[in-house]
Amino acid sequence: MNLKFLGGGSAEGIPALFCRCGLCREAREKNKYFTRSQLLVNNDLLIDFPPDSYYRAVCAGVDLADIKHILITHSHSDHFYPEDFFMRGLASSYGLDAEPLCIYGSEAVASALSRLANAVPYEEYRHKPKETFYGTTIYPQSATYKKVRPFEIFSAGEYTVAALPSEHMQSEPSYVYAVSHKGKSFFYATDTAPLSEKVYDFLQYGGYKFDCVICDGTYGNLDFDEGHMNFADCAETLKILLSRGLLSRNCKSFITHVSHNAALSLAQLESSIPECFSLAYDGLTVAL
Repeated sequence: MNLKFLGGGSAEGIPALFCRCGLCREAREKNKYFTRSQLLVNNDLLIDFPPDSYYRAVCAGVDLADIKHILITHSHSDHFYPEDFFMRGLASSYGLDAEPLCIYGSEAVASALSRLANAVPYEEYRHKPKETFYGTTIYPQSATYKKVRPFEIFSAGEYTVAALPSEHMQSEPSYVYAVSHKGKSFFYATDTAPLSEKVYDFLQYGGYKFDCVICDGTYGNLDFDEGHMNFADCAETLKILLSRGLLSRNCKSFITHVSHNAALSLAQLESSIPECFSLAYDGLTVAL
């Protein structure tokens, strides 16, 4: 299984949109970017779809027409930008495969798609070509969705996915994901404060052995954990996973969703990453 971090930053990114702090100035000068967090799996599955998706895909040479499944953690705009799905079909894109792109998330994600009228409820979906243009089949707008619930295990094509409740927000369900594919698995835990015992119990009971763990490190070394984690929380998360026998022998671990508030400089940011973790920057590729 191949993982590519298309983005490794939090909502404001590094450099932040309107910021002139030392870290953001340095990131601009050195072209070291952490755009809004997003993970590509094997070129056909994404986790989250932020506003940066188009730009990051172009930079990374990713063909978004190959994406068949998107797991959405929650509906905040830095993780879910549904307006772009208007471009999948009709005069905006030709030569699509006959299968629709499927988006998985909470009721809030489904509502955001439905409000745009650019997706059709899965039960009513009919994917039929309308006509051809220069010999290429034109398909209707073709993003659909499946609502998932906390502690639900489901199939996304060849992937087996567990949607587990995060500790991020009270206004809607939000998820972290355990993803398995052909004998490999990883745990994607971003936009969450320290996880509940119920999540660890579920994973332990399910017999997971993660080959990769990806943690939210929004706050860096700041003493906050409201809706997110800091670096100490990441280290504690890995410690708990290890103590419960949930890590493979050669498990790799990464910190993502880092805020520009996490450090004063790039050097300080990189040097303060906890032992056993690596910092997930834009474009980082990992083979499991």
